[in-house]
Amino acid sequence: MKKFSILMFAFMLTACLVVAQSPTPPSVTDNNVSDIYQLGDDNTADVDQTGNSFNDSDIDQDGDDNYARHRQVGATNTASTLSIGINHNSVVRQIGSGNTADVDQGFTIATSDNNNSRVDQRGDGNDATVAQDGNNNNSIGGTTWWGVDQYGDDNDATVDQDGNNNNSKISQGDSNAGPGNEAAENDAHVTQDGNQNKSRVRQFSDDNYAEVNQVGNSNYSMILQDDSTLLNGNSATVNQNLNNNWSFVNQVGLNNTATVDQTQN
Repeated sequence: MKKFSILMFAFMLTACLVVAQSPTPPSVTDNNVSDIYQLGDDNTADVDQTGNSFNDSDIDQDGDDNYARHRQVGATNTASTLSIGINHNSVVRQIGSGNTADVDQGFTIATSDNNNSRVDQRGDGNDATVAQDGNNNNSIGGTTWWGVDQYGDDNDATVDQDGNNNNSKISQGDSNAGPGNEAAENDAHVTQDGNQNKSRVRQFSDDNYAEVNQVGNSNYSMILQDDSTLLNGNSATVNQNLNNNWSFVNQVGLNNTATVDQTQN
């Protein structure tokens, strides 16, 4: 009996050790984290994160002619780019819902020119913020892509540009979406302070809101809103201050609201 008790104790101890040494099963959700800091010129940072959710990518670059790229697939992901210097290029692409993209170019020094930013988000409840400080900044993406492209519902886009000769393009929704699949309840906010600035906002479907505020000379603003289901209206607000302002608002559907306030010397 005593021998049996000793054998049982040894067996239980061995089982406990096996359990204690067994690897922890992987979590249902992924939680990838990437932090990159680059000091100097001609730097390149490229991050790809694929998982279910909670991926985080931060790229900080201090210098000139830097390039930063984030690509994230999943939900509740965060991508941040901070660039200090001139001739920066930033690309963020996120596929999933509840994602956040923050791009800051040049907001910590007096001069930071010739910056370029592109954000592409596909899913619902995404948030994109682009802040550029300096001259000749672009949040336009190129000939095919817009500076901020968002496909889905409840997305929010904000572009803040401080300087001269800045350009901004925001596109929300999909013009080719079929009935019942149109994007809705998207918000776009653009603030430009300086001369020779241009802003274009394009929104498709219902309950979209666009706000553009420009301060400076020779401003240009275009807002296109398409309420394809004719259920709820879109709203557009444009404020332009000082000389040679130009605004064009095109709304299709019912119950739309447009407000334009222009001040000239």
